[in-house]
Amino acid sequence: MKQSEPSVAWLEGDGYLGFESALGGNECLVVFVFLNDMLVRGKYVFSQKFANDNTYLSKFDEFKDMLQKKYGVPDSDNEYWLNDLYQDDYQSWGMAVSAGHMSRFTMWVDGATKVCLSLTGEGYQCDLSIEYSSIEYEAEESKYKESIVLDLL
Repeated sequence: MKQSEPSVAWLEGDGYLGFESALGGNECLVVFVFLNDMLVRGKYVFSQKFANDNTYLSKFDEFKDMLQKKYGVPDSDNEYWLNDLYQDDYQSWGMAVSAGHMSRFTMWVDGATKVCLSLTGEGYQCDLSIEYSSIEYEAEESKYKESIVLDLL
């Protein structure tokens, strides 16, 4: 994996590798997640910060358009509101995301891979990411995550 990007500073942890990069001029962290030495997901986690939280909504729409060009019509496209305080005020939707009131998820299934574009927030921070996950290893990943929680109980 490291040979594919020899000029970057790799970040390593238990079950993951990553490096800082850019996608379409947007700063991001590229992360590869492994389970039992198998690549089970890859992810672009956008790290660029914007003064206006509505910019995250614009970026979400830009990436959604690009992903639609590549993968076609999404298999699911959802917007969730946990608190409708800002729902009627479009200019405040970025604030709604950063406060954790609203989130968006758009997903495509392409063969053995799920592609998920997500925009979430918490603690007045927005999180935008694109994740590619293996459908084949979903059950194994779920069992592994469950075993970690069970070990802690």
